Amino acid sequence: VSRQLALHLKGGRWQKIGPLAEWSIAQRSRSKRPSLPGNNYYRAYYSRLMLQPEAARRDAELAIVGLADALDPERLAGALLESGAAAIYRGDFEFALRRAFELQYRRGRYAIPRWQSWGAWLEAVARCHLGLVDEADAALLRARNRFEDEGYVGALADLDTVTLLVQRVRLA
Repeated sequence: VSRQLALHLKGGRWQKIGPLAEWSIAQRSRSKRPSLPGNNYYRAYYSRLMLQPEAARRDAELAIVGLADALDPERLAGALLESGAAAIYRGDFEFALRRAFELQYRRGRYAIPRWQSWGAWLEAVARCHLGLVDEADAALLRARNRFEDEGYVGALADLDTVTLLVQRVRLA
């Protein structure tokens, strides 16, 4: 779902994002093991893309509670990221830092390296908004190393965008 939504965004097909998200949620609901918390995660992702931060926050928080119980570490980490991103949109940078910390310092089966890197990305954005440029640079470096190891080009492009933000804040 995430990849397909990203392809629609890249192609400028915003009007297809909503129907794709709803279709995928309907498909998941008809499966042998439907996951309402997983659906909330996808709704949060969709709401963030459509610049609806309150809906994204609400759905991400519901997903976090449900996915923690469902033992679905991949979607749980995604819900944490969506919750933190929604906090950035709302200007609640301290809350975004808490979500970044949760992503970066999870242990055991919840310690997913890619999501730890996304936590560093989220931390960099939040710290940048708080004017903590040196700390934002350090977080970007942590994220960049992991994404380069994976050859994750899309994430590296996101980091380049945040690097521009850091440079702009530094100049200001």
